[in-house]
Amino acid sequence: MTCARCGHVSGAPAGGACPACGHRDPAPAPAWPTAGAWRPQPVLRPELPGASTVLIVSILCATSCCMPAGVVGVLWTEKAKKLWLEGRDAEAEKTLSQAKMMTYGGAAVGLVLGVVVVILQVAVELIK
Repeated sequence: MTCARCGHVSGAPAGGACPACGHRDPAPAPAWPTAGAWRPQPVLRPELPGASTVLIVSILCATSCCMPAGVVGVLWTEKAKKLWLEGRDAEAEKTLSQAKMMTYGGAAVGLVLGVVVVILQVAVELIK
């Protein structure tokens, strides 16, 4: 080791004290992190395109139009998100399209039945 202060050359290990002046150089940093210091970071992927919209419509469908179709839509949307994060893109897109079909189909059936019920109620009131 060569002392940074006085320039004395000695056989002392790096980070040890200089025998001539007593100066102590800081120990060099390890080339690799010590055990337990480094952890691999998870790979972040963008969210599955369209999943948020389908999820919102599924919740609205479950609460207002057709509960079974809305609940199935919510479950399938969450399953599609999980598949997407696992990297199984084709399965995720297929599951999301099934969730869309169930959600939008349930919403359409619920709205049509709602309109039919209103029309029948108006017709019954007009007949009285």
